[in-house]
Amino acid sequence: MTAKGDFQISIGLLVTVIFAVVLLTLGIAFIRDIIGNISDISEDMQRQAQEQLNEQFKQTDKNFLISPLEKEVKPNTIISVTAGIKNNEPEPHQYVIGIKAEKVPAGVTKAAVDGWISYVESSKTVKSGELTSIPIKITIPNDAKKDIYFFRISSCYDKDGLLPSAANCNPNSQNLWATGQDFVLTVK
Repeated sequence: MTAKGDFQISIGLLVTVIFAVVLLTLGIAFIRDIIGNISDISEDMQRQAQEQLNEQFKQTDKNFLISPLEKEVKPNTIISVTAGIKNNEPEPHQYVIGIKAEKVPAGVTKAAVDGWISYVESSKTVKSGELTSIPIKITIPNDAKKDIYFFRISSCYDKDGLLPSAANCNPNSQNLWATGQDFVLTVK
């Protein structure tokens, strides 16, 4: 009788393990699918922002734009902003952008809000007559104060052979490429 009981326990354990492995595999596939969809949405948003910038560049003589100019979100949100640079010089140049929180609510530090921002800080070479875009990600934390935040996004280039750096690219930079753009974030 014990051999038969042991055999039934072994079969039950084997079925349970197989069931757990199947559920785990399905769960991993589901999570990968969700992550893939999020990535597709992010790429889609980036493409749309690039298209908007291309249209805006056609309608203006400006050489630096951002899209969107403002956004209204809830805490615990990640948003994308795109900076567009148009090289209207006869030779290629290296460009960077710099982003800083300009105005923040009382009780909030600019340094803390600057920590929400992520983007590629290395320089990007843009040929004469070409456009490029630089994606910016702003991660609004769950404990963000509900208020209005102002950011200044600047673009700098390799003026007089000086290679620009994102850390030093601001409205007062000697190698400022264009008038900076303001981005307004409203956390509701």
